[in-house]
Amino acid sequence: MCQNAHVTTPPGPARIPHRIGGATPAGTAGEVAAFFDLDHTIIATSASFAFNAEFIRNGMMSRRTLAKTAVAKLAVEVVPSEVGDTQRAMDLAGNAVRGMTRAEVQRVVDETLEEIITPKVFTEAKELIADHRRAGHSVVVLSAAASEMVQPIARMLGADQFRGTELEVGPDGQYTGAISFYCWADGK
Repeated sequence: MCQNAHVTTPPGPARIPHRIGGATPAGTAGEVAAFFDLDHTIIATSASFAFNAEFIRNGMMSRRTLAKTAVAKLAVEVVPSEVGDTQRAMDLAGNAVRGMTRAEVQRVVDETLEEIITPKVFTEAKELIADHRRAGHSVVVLSAAASEMVQPIARMLGADQFRGTELEVGPDGQYTGAISFYCWADGK
């Protein structure tokens, strides 16, 4: 579950993880930070897809949109190949939420977090996060899922910071379908 990874900085401005509450940012001299990927490391599912049944139930997403997005995600994860495939998956993910409001997504996530996510948290991950917290380490959760999904999960787990995909929101409060930052691969 816990793997050593080579970390590279993506080109362009650095993407600093979001702080939860009044947490101190990781990176202070001498501070230790533990980074955890959310999907299939902390939870036994994909955070991006965990709430989709609720989005459908609330009339926020169609089954057809879900199917198209799932096929694109599967293609990228099973057969990672061309940059165009990843871009297509990103476009479909962005389009899946187009027209939803950030407030609607946050409401569904908040209302169903305990029911949907809590049973899917790996015991070993909870214990490892608790061990890092007891040792005084900062805990950072990363995910390709939207920040609106990652933040409440990270908070529930006791993380200090999180980073997720940033979805563009228009002046009307609705998602535009564009992704301003994709927290995936080198972006993590």
